[in-house]
Amino acid sequence: MRLRALAKINLGLDILRKREDGYHEVRMIMQTIQMYDVLEMKRVRKPGISLSVNYSYIPNDERNLVYKAAKLLMDEFQVKGGVDIHLEKFIPVAAGMAGGSSDAAAALVGINRLFKLGLSQKELMDRAVNIGADVPYCVMRGTALAEGIGEKLTRITQVPDCFVLIGKPGINVSTKAAYESLQLDKISSHPDIDGMIGDIERGDLLAMTQKMGNVFEPGIIEKYPVIGEIKALMESHGALKAMMSGSGPTVFGIFDNREKMEAAAEVLRESRLAKTVFATEVTKAGGNTSDFSVNMNEYLPLRDVVFNTLRQAILKGELKPGERLMEIALAERLGVSRTPIREAMRKLEQEGLVVMIPRRGAQVANITEKDLNDVLEVRIALENVAIEKACARMTEEEMRRLWLAAKEFEHTIAEGNLVKLAEADVAFHEVIYQASDNKRLIQVLNNMREQIYRYRVEYLKEGETRDVLVKEHEELTKAIRERDVERAKQLSFQHIENQRMAIMRSIEAEDAERERAEKEKSRGHR
Repeated sequence: MRLRALAKINLGLDILRKREDGYHEVRMIMQTIQMYDVLEMKRVRKPGISLSVNYSYIPNDERNLVYKAAKLLMDEFQVKGGVDIHLEKFIPVAAGMAGGSSDAAAALVGINRLFKLGLSQKELMDRAVNIGADVPYCVMRGTALAEGIGEKLTRITQVPDCFVLIGKPGINVSTKAAYESLQLDKISSHPDIDGMIGDIERGDLLAMTQKMGNVFEPGIIEKYPVIGEIKALMESHGALKAMMSGSGPTVFGIFDNREKMEAAAEVLRESRLAKTVFATEVTKAGGNTSDFSVNMNEYLPLRDVVFNTLRQAILKGELKPGERLMEIALAERLGVSRTPIREAMRKLEQEGLVVMIPRRGAQVANITEKDLNDVLEVRIALENVAIEKACARMTEEEMRRLWLAAKEFEHTIAEGNLVKLAEADVAFHEVIYQASDNKRLIQVLNNMREQIYRYRVEYLKEGETRDVLVKEHEELTKAIRERDVERAKQLSFQHIENQRMAIMRSIEAEDAERERAEKEKSRGHR
């Protein structure tokens, strides 16, 4: 398994106070960029963790965050066997770009996938904070507001399209030293974080850059003037804004034009002010519900990213049943070559999501009655077990979360966003699964989630079913709270049976429409 660990920059970094526990309260806007380390991970029979790194000065034992991350999950889940990890470092060390934290995040993702632990992104993020404050964000990636010590994350609108020039001088600044030298009472200017968020939401890149700021900068530049020199060079050669990232010493410049960025990069290389010069762009959180796109936040190689993108588009209904999948059109739409598209088609055909039609090529597989019944039969059996265990083991806190999840589903209906509604439904059932306190059961249910998802989205397309679902969630919550196992199982069965019947009506209607269209076509040829 090959994973990418993306670097980050801080578009805005403010420190509010020093807490009683010694940590600092921060408020930051984080952004991933297309600069990354690479982790090669492989399961082995020999127990334990074997870590190698392409640089001899980087530790390959418990001192490395990759090792710590792998050990954290392997110990918790009592993983049998071991893992070989090779880390290829490209992100500069001690550069304020979260290279180590991102490596740790990739290790968490890798262990979760290699050993099929079935943990969600949120569950990985909850564990990541035990490794480092930046690690939860590095699991999530994209554009986000970070608060607390950096662990309280809120995803925000994707940053406007822009280009990023990285310049790191031949010095290192440790985060610990930066915080120790920081004098909070002498900070004269704080970045307008809320204003930046507003500018990002409006897509106003220029306004956003004018509000950028980093409270570490004055003190670090005073100690290392070369950082200020790199900033000045970037801004004099077209950067809308240049700023130190994190605790330094890396400087990044934001450009609205690729050619200007590349020209500035050449000047920076010739100046010898920076030891590392890297021209790149921001990494976004993936496509929206109406126009799917490659999610460059994925940890996988491009061929697998394309496969996952197309797979999700089919499961979520962005690519419709029966829709033709043209290699050239998809390659242009996703900005990739035809090779990963072709490879993805073969894998999708194996999963039954795509069928190959002679002389017509690939098309999205239609939902069939047999597939529907097979999937929902398994879901009923597994959910019965989950409900039985949840009724016996659910805590008061989990009861509260189940009630809140039911209310969140109800509130989401008003938004009219089909994908969000499906995800809210997933979140409701996820509380029940987690309350079963059976790791293997949760793992199997999570592995089925995407197959079920296709039918869930199809069911939610009918507006009248949504109010029915609200009522069903309320009744199921009440039955579980009362520990009434048989009532809860009955409600769950009816819940799933209603879904099956609704989708069957949809299939029958589509079949009838298809038959009618074929008859009309046949009459037209006479």
